[in-house]
Amino acid sequence: MAQGIARASALLASGTMVSRVLGFVKAIVIAQTIGVIGVSADAYAGANQLPSNIYSIISVGLLNAVIVPQVVKAARHEDGGQLYVNRLVTLAMVLLGGLTILATVGAPIIGALYGASLSPEQLGLLVAFAYWCMPQIFFYGMYAVLGEILNARGLFGPFAWAPVINNVVGIAGLLLFSSVFGADPTGTGRNIDSWDPTMIAMLGGTATLGVAMQTIVLLFFWRRAGLRFGLDFQFRGTGLGQVGKLAGWTLGMLLVMQLAGLVETIVAYLASGENASIAAMQNAFLIFALPHAVIAVSIATAFFTRMSAAISDDRPQDFIRDLSEGSRLIGMFLLFAGFGLALVAVPFARIFATTDAGINSIAAILIAFLVGLIPFSGLFLVQRAFYALEDTKTIFFVFLFTLPLHIFGMALAAIGPVELIVVGLALMQSIMSTLRLAILLFILRKRMGQLDFANIVRSYVRFTIAAIAASIPALIVMVLLGTFQEDGFPRSGIFQALVSCAIGAGIMALFYFPLLWLLKSPEFRGFAGPLLARFGIKPGPPSSPARPGEEGLDEDDLPAFPETVTVGAEDSAPTPWNLASEEIEPDPADERRQAAEQEQREERVNAASWAFGGATEDLSTAGIILPMHSRTTEIPKVGRQEPPRTRRERREEERRAVIELAARREEEARLAREARSQADDDDGRGSTPRPKE
Repeated sequence: MAQGIARASALLASGTMVSRVLGFVKAIVIAQTIGVIGVSADAYAGANQLPSNIYSIISVGLLNAVIVPQVVKAARHEDGGQLYVNRLVTLAMVLLGGLTILATVGAPIIGALYGASLSPEQLGLLVAFAYWCMPQIFFYGMYAVLGEILNARGLFGPFAWAPVINNVVGIAGLLLFSSVFGADPTGTGRNIDSWDPTMIAMLGGTATLGVAMQTIVLLFFWRRAGLRFGLDFQFRGTGLGQVGKLAGWTLGMLLVMQLAGLVETIVAYLASGENASIAAMQNAFLIFALPHAVIAVSIATAFFTRMSAAISDDRPQDFIRDLSEGSRLIGMFLLFAGFGLALVAVPFARIFATTDAGINSIAAILIAFLVGLIPFSGLFLVQRAFYALEDTKTIFFVFLFTLPLHIFGMALAAIGPVELIVVGLALMQSIMSTLRLAILLFILRKRMGQLDFANIVRSYVRFTIAAIAASIPALIVMVLLGTFQEDGFPRSGIFQALVSCAIGAGIMALFYFPLLWLLKSPEFRGFAGPLLARFGIKPGPPSSPARPGEEGLDEDDLPAFPETVTVGAEDSAPTPWNLASEEIEPDPADERRQAAEQEQREERVNAASWAFGGATEDLSTAGIILPMHSRTTEIPKVGRQEPPRTRRERREEERRAVIELAARREEEARLAREARSQADDDDGRGSTPRPKE
């Protein structure tokens, strides 16, 4: 089982990384084809963003929060969920098809809403692109449904690798467009009137074709998953009637975020034309989101599963411990990434932009985003902590009550210098991430009583000292390379920019991680220990802080556990911690009640893990960081990626676990009895008998 999970995790991680690399290549090709500053680039970027905005509401609010957990549950049925899958796919085709038709017909209205600050000519170009991009809604939705069904059947590779095809098709379409109509890397070579229907169809159509191919390729794995598809319009039992508070509050939060995104788009379009706007902001965010997706999402997804299991098992101390460990691991990597990206912001911007104005704009926007990198990723982790507590209502109200302040900040950016509008929007996002994180941490601390802030602060102080010290030599080298000169080496070409990024990041890493070792960072020593051991180096054990409130706790000390573990629908087995107990067996009715409650908890945790993990679209990156931390971290099986497909498999798995734990505890009890017997013999031979207490 463990090897299967490891292989699946590696396959998912590799697919995600290849897809992300190609995604960067695609963004670079787009920039070289139509530029990053100008009416053409902004119209195309805005049109491509519209279906994503609409789909995100449907995906997280309906597919991931309601239907996908039902897919996981249906996979346990004796027929493997065949009947349910056919009904679900049919229903998804009907709903997504209808939504796509409405969105495509309503493209002028939706475009006018998001492009309220555009000129009529540029709005017309945006709507023309939107007609070709709106069908992406259907294919994105079907990709989510088909992919999650394959995941539930144990086929993880197709879902992770399908986006690679999307990027390949998109890149090919862009290259074809450049060869037929010519490239415009500066964004000034084409005015709105120069765009004819053929050009719009080729550019927008190939983008949608890539998403369609990403979805269609999943169908080739249908038979391998043991499924046979047939249309089934009997929609009873598909789970739409089970939309609960969890999904409702999540959908409400998404609507709040979409409202903020709408205002942000309208304000950003005020700068469209000769200044950085939507296209430049999207490219800067693409760079900013890379460390968040690869590092923060990986760690938060893994620890979300653990926190969910801790809450389900009534282990609040473990919940606090996991939240603390997750936040410290995220900080260790992201402080390095944040300082490093800020140092190479200019050469990174040169990869996408060709003009000095474009380079400086993207670099400034990126730095404004990076100010809030730690709060942005910390907010992501804390949200998962609330999801583990099955509390999305609090998150909704925090986002809702801070929305007016966010809109006010964006309004301030709108009345500022036009060349700094998007920089102000990025900085406002950083401020709001920090504020929302602080509010949620305050609420969470009031609820849990403590959050291990002392250990977190100590660790972040170490990370900050190491990051600042490592930035100094890296900054000196970047200055010597001519980063801040218009004719400097990092600005002279894409290859030179890539070399400069590698040099800056390499120097930063050369100093940062050794400094963490010298500062005796327990997080880094726990991370690097297994790597050094492979080379025959045996570092001392990391001075890992004890769990909150558990100083001196022996590893065999256990919290209060239930007296029985359910292993079937009608039978139960004694747990290892009560083998020597002579208490009366529990009442059968109480036992059945506990069994039902346990199954509900498992399904709830499993559903939450898949729902909110899948919503990030980066669940597969958990395979990158997780194996590095597995030496000191045991991942609970609840919410894992390979759930039992049938009730029989679940019973067998639970029975095996009980037998293994029982054998271990029985051996420990035997050794303890022998030790006590030996001690009594020694006392009887040479010591005065102790008085009875």
